[in-house]
Amino acid sequence: MTASIGKRHTRIVEQLDRALELAGDPARLERHHPGISEWSVGQQLEHLTNVLRGVVDTLDKLMRGEAEDPAPPNPMGRLFLLLGWIPRGRGKAPERMRPKGIDAGELAAYLAREKRRLGELDLEALDGAAGTLPHPVFGPLTARRWLRFLEVHNHHHWRIVRDILQSSR
Repeated sequence: MTASIGKRHTRIVEQLDRALELAGDPARLERHHPGISEWSVGQQLEHLTNVLRGVVDTLDKLMRGEAEDPAPPNPMGRLFLLLGWIPRGRGKAPERMRPKGIDAGELAAYLAREKRRLGELDLEALDGAAGTLPHPVFGPLTARRWLRFLEVHNHHHWRIVRDILQSSR
């Protein structure tokens, strides 16, 4: 297994641990700052978990061989993966990834379930998975690139969470 797969996986698990810690504090989940984001801290975490669920589903398909022929990401996808940065306020989450507004208990259970699923991934199989599956904006992504997408996407939303929490002190 390549070191980058293990490191990315570890960083994502650590982010989920922080999310579970936050989910235990309903007052912090409710914090909101319209100048930073239309979503509260809890909604940010719910969105991250929705995306995690979708990415783990995609990784499972890739590891089962349910892939398309290898192809590179589109130019926007290549730039996104290279820079590792998402400009704030520029994109809109697809409806299925938008938060519905679940309570702290539901969020904690949802986070724990998806963390468990991520932890159950066979990283060796993930690293060796062939083919691609399409991202709706960035085009075809390999399993490694899907994990990179998740890492960059999570980092983007964690910066928003940090800013909301710091603004409401």
